[in-house]
Amino acid sequence: MSKMINKQHIYNTKCIVCDAQVYDYEPQMCCDGRECGCMGKPLEPPLCSTECEEKVFGKYVGVKEETEQ
Repeated sequence: MSKMINKQHIYNTKCIVCDAQVYDYEPQMCCDGRECGCMGKPLEPPLCSTECEEKVFGKYVGVKEETEQ
């Protein structure tokens, strides 16, 4: 028996930086846009690569900066 995939929750969309195809993008929303300032947009935008991610969020996202004391 073949495994069925629920296609209604998987989207093929384009990267917000370079318009490259992003496969198997599943947007996660916090609300429908009425409860907060997200305006109904996904929490994580569709990005195709690390380079595009760095253009949106900056090069050192998630890396703690060392502070001099």
